[in-house]
Amino acid sequence: SVVSGLTYDNKRRTNIQLTKTAHWQQQHQHPPTPLRHRTKKGITWRRPTAPQNVRDNKNSSSCDESKPVEAQSVTTTSMVSQSSVVYLGLVSWIRVLLATWPVAESKELDENCREHDNGNDNRNHNREANAPVFASSLDKHPSTNESTEPKADDEVEEWMLEYCGAVLAPSSLNLLDDATNSGWGVFSLKDKARGTPVLGGDIVVQVHDLSAQAALSLSLLLQSYWWESEETGGFYEGQYVVSHMPGLGMLANSLQKGHNVLPFVPRIDEGGLTRLQSPGAGAITHYYNYTWFVFQPLQAGDEIFPNYGGDWFQERSDNRSGDSKLISEIPKIDTGAIGNDSQPTSFEEEDRPGHRSVDYLRRQGRCLDALVSRKSRIPHAGRGAFIRWGVGKGKIIAPVPVIPASKEALKVYRSKQSSKGAGSEILEGYQLLMNYVYGHVNSSTVLVPYGPIVSLINHGPSSTVASRMMNVTANVRLQWPQSNTLMPDTARAWLRRKNTHELYTQTQSAGLLLELVATRDIDAGEELFLDYGEHWQRAWLSHVESWSPPPNSDKYAPSYVHDDAILQARTEKELQQHPYPDHIFTSCFYPVHNATELLQQEQPKGTNQQESPDSVTTIKWRSSRSMFEYKNLRPCRVLERHPVAKMKNQYMYSVQILNRYGLRPHQRLPSTKPFIVTHVPRKAIRMSDKIYTTDQHLPGAFRHPIGLPDGVFPLEWQDVS
Repeated sequence: SVVSGLTYDNKRRTNIQLTKTAHWQQQHQHPPTPLRHRTKKGITWRRPTAPQNVRDNKNSSSCDESKPVEAQSVTTTSMVSQSSVVYLGLVSWIRVLLATWPVAESKELDENCREHDNGNDNRNHNREANAPVFASSLDKHPSTNESTEPKADDEVEEWMLEYCGAVLAPSSLNLLDDATNSGWGVFSLKDKARGTPVLGGDIVVQVHDLSAQAALSLSLLLQSYWWESEETGGFYEGQYVVSHMPGLGMLANSLQKGHNVLPFVPRIDEGGLTRLQSPGAGAITHYYNYTWFVFQPLQAGDEIFPNYGGDWFQERSDNRSGDSKLISEIPKIDTGAIGNDSQPTSFEEEDRPGHRSVDYLRRQGRCLDALVSRKSRIPHAGRGAFIRWGVGKGKIIAPVPVIPASKEALKVYRSKQSSKGAGSEILEGYQLLMNYVYGHVNSSTVLVPYGPIVSLINHGPSSTVASRMMNVTANVRLQWPQSNTLMPDTARAWLRRKNTHELYTQTQSAGLLLELVATRDIDAGEELFLDYGEHWQRAWLSHVESWSPPPNSDKYAPSYVHDDAILQARTEKELQQHPYPDHIFTSCFYPVHNATELLQQEQPKGTNQQESPDSVTTIKWRSSRSMFEYKNLRPCRVLERHPVAKMKNQYMYSVQILNRYGLRPHQRLPSTKPFIVTHVPRKAIRMSDKIYTTDQHLPGAFRHPIGLPDGVFPLEWQDVS
């Protein structure tokens, strides 16, 4: 697959033109533009409006509650086994395509590591022996071509600062006299040109169908940290889905005017953990390599501001009172004055809102880009975290900001109707996020980390016996910081509070932060391992021992494989004879921002809508820069297929656009008025997984928090005997 161009526009997100198959259109669509009519970051909780629980009927339509798609519930025929064979045959060349696909990391890292980024564990022959020695490439900063040589241990910290590209430090917005506490900020230590990545690509964890009580316990995350699933394409994971996006998306502050970075959509695959072969299936997120790119050129010392969306600022401005206000933009600095009032200030040229001096950042900040993600060398672990440069024992590798949350809030329940008609909630398990949080066996509280890449650090035991058994040993640990720069005494006071309910319901971040520290000398390119604790290890070994493939795993292939294998989308009539597998349905890209306005706009002149409520609306599909944003992806029925003149094996489709979960009322199309789009190309039709059918929802998938030792986890929070 070939990238023909990576271009930017001052009002649109990254536009990437792709050639090859629809599979790559699926995984590398245009990233969303800044939303102007919806909140991007920060979620106001509401219950789903679906009339029925789809979990009780997985063969029904996963998205259109008003009118199920009959073809989606047809029993699987021999086409399933054929698709599975195609899937197994496609694995090798899909790996080749992925090996050559550019990502946000450096070109040198791609050349050495991309062949390990995907693929099945059964192809993983002696990973230690075959693991490339890529220290020389990792020693290069992603934005430079300058190679470096390892230095002595007493120079490692200085060497890290020299090649670190981004740091976490107190936000420059705190310098404004009328600013509320903006906490931390993310700063660039290097000049970065437009279109370059800020940090390495990170994972996205989809959180689905929280109960009202759980939403209350996770109110801080919902309101200020988690993003709408339209940003990451995770809305088919449940009826109501939000996205946990560690790294820049949760760390950086935002400005309503003046954002300087834009995101690129994540890749989606199972990381080699197939449900047929791996006990790790369903234990890792399939969404990864979510990357932020520079939109406005950055100078060394500039603070990085993503775009939360206009609604985010509007909602929070309405809820504030008195002198407290949000910062929507940085005032202009004019000869020592802020704005146009020409009042004197104490700001220096190198220390102003939106910018801090490089010397200050190196002294007070913590490096954020020391880690990169790639395939772990541990079987059934998926992806791992690798260090870009060598560090000495006791050195701080990365900051790990955390937010307290209730373990109870991460439970997943499903509805069950009794014979008398009364409904009940049955515990089904835990959110996938449970595998990425820190906890303690004697506590009802967990800590949700959101630093870049740190969520991918896999388990490595500290004990000699366990290390020999797993062939890995922990080389990092977590500790609370000794310095008050990033975690002042007001934040440390939270560690001594016994009322954990206050931790969950606070409206502002407590400012809690752990540090990732090397327990021995670590060479450049090594994978990092953290001791998850004895309880986690026993739970994992028990899971592996009792694991068996789920039923029909030999006939299963994920939607992105079907999307690449099926060159011609089947019409409703064809599906009667050759249906898709039970978990597959079709989605189409078409923007419906306001259904009422769209229907009125497309209604022929001279017609009376009230006289023909069941009339059909027909629109011709037209490509646009923002067409392939995830917010425009909806379930659809393929009605007709027509060959394109003078183009062999090319077809245009007529489809009916449907509704899905998560839409606002003004975005929902009326069920009584079919909405037909003609001349739809195959690249605008995607094979999607029905709700609750991905590996994340597998019954019995492994769930367990990462254990923190007694010396780190606060004693006051250990409230469970």
